[in-house]
Order: sequence, then structure tokens, then C-alpha cells
Amino acid sequence: MVAKWKSWLRYRPRPQEQTEFPLHASEETLRRLALALKVCVNRSTERAKRIVSLTAEDYLAIHEPWEFEGDEAQAADDSAECAFMDELGQAREALTWRALVLAHRVGRAMWDYAIANGEEFADPWIDWRQSAGDEPAVRFVHSLADDEFFCLRVAYHVNTVLNLGQRSPRIPTDGDIGDIAPYLETEDAPTWPQWFEILGEPLNGIRYNHLLTTGRNRCATGHRLRTERQGPARSRSALVRPGRQG
Repeated sequence: MVAKWKSWLRYRPRPQEQTEFPLHASEETLRRLALALKVCVNRSTERAKRIVSLTAEDYLAIHEPWEFEGDEAQAADDSAECAFMDELGQAREALTWRALVLAHRVGRAMWDYAIANGEEFADPWIDWRQSAGDEPAVRFVHSLADDEFFCLRVAYHVNTVLNLGQRSPRIPTDGDIGDIAPYLETEDAPTWPQWFEILGEPLNGIRYNHLLTTGRNRCATGHRLRTERQGPARSRSALVRPGRQG
């Protein structure tokens, strides 16, 4: 009994988090959030080009390599290219930061759904994915396509290991995602500097790409459970979260 009471003290929600959202996320909301996160984890070069503040042509116009000859012209051209590559790097960082902030909020919605289905201290999603039961949560998780389930697992991992504190619920968009109440409120922003204004600066010392990659790798477990049904269900006692991260 003492151990259970200590466990409750350790893992119960912090007071400021209890009223941030209603402790319920509908299945339709979770599915929409998973699809939104799928959109946001695309951080390709082509995607980054859509939110640059200056294009490659803009940087060429600034450095004007055509005004020079020989080595000077090549140096100006190289400078324009380097400046644009730096611009792309900033845009990709904004895309990564947005993906992590959204993943954190999606993970919160998953936590609320688990509480609503009687799973307050454990990570039940893998168990639900492999279960042969007929509970509503089991039916819902089985209905998820692999890519939807993968996105939710990434979100759960990010929410477990990353503490963002009390941040604005707004997420920047250039039209690729929309509002999903009460977890996602979007704000139109066409370029990466505006994205950072909305999201705030990334936390120092966080390996953001590593977080997303690790989350994706952990999703492979869910894929195997779904497609191969191998092995017994994992013990929920081994899946207890180290702490709720808001």
C-alpha cells in the first residue's frame, strides 16, 4: 500500500497541468492529430524551401556575381549559395522544432485518452496494438493505419522525454495543417523567422533530430506487433512512464 501511494505521488499530474485540457481526447481527434504530425515530420529540403525568407535568386541578386569576372565572380556566386544553404538550415530547424512541439501536444492527447480508458500510470498503446480484446480502445488502436500508429508512438516518446513547460498552444502553419481543438491552435506564418516568433526559441542542449529519429525507431516495435503478432503482451509494469511532461 505504501509503495502504491508513493507511486501516485510521483506520477500524478502536476497541479498546473490538470486543467490545461479536459482529460479526454476523442478517437477522431487523435486520428486527426496523428495525420497533422505526419505532415509536420516532413523536414525535407523541398519542404524547407517553402518557408525561406529569401530564395536562392534573392541571394544571387544580393551578391551579384554577374558584376564581377573570374575568381571574384565565382566567389560571389559561392557566397550566394552558402547564404542560401544557411537559410535552408534555419528553415529546417524551424520545421524540426515545430514537429517536436506538435508531437509533445499529441503525446498529451494520448495521455488524456489513456486516462479516460483507465490506464493512468502505464503506456498501454503497444498492449492495445497487440491485444485480441474487444475493448473500445483496442478496437481504435487496431483501426489505425501503420503510419498513423507510428506518428502516435513518436508523439508519446517525445512527450515522455521532453519537458516544454507552459508554452503557447499556437503552432505556425503555411497552410499545411489546421486547428484541432483543444490541442492544436494554428497561426498563419509564411516564413521560418515568424515560426520561431510563434514557437519561441528551441531549448538549448536538445538533440531534436535524435529525438524524432529515436521515436521513429521505437515505432518499429508497434509495427511488428501489428503485422506479426509475435510473442506475449509486454508487461505494463515495464512501461510505466518516468513522469508526465505536460
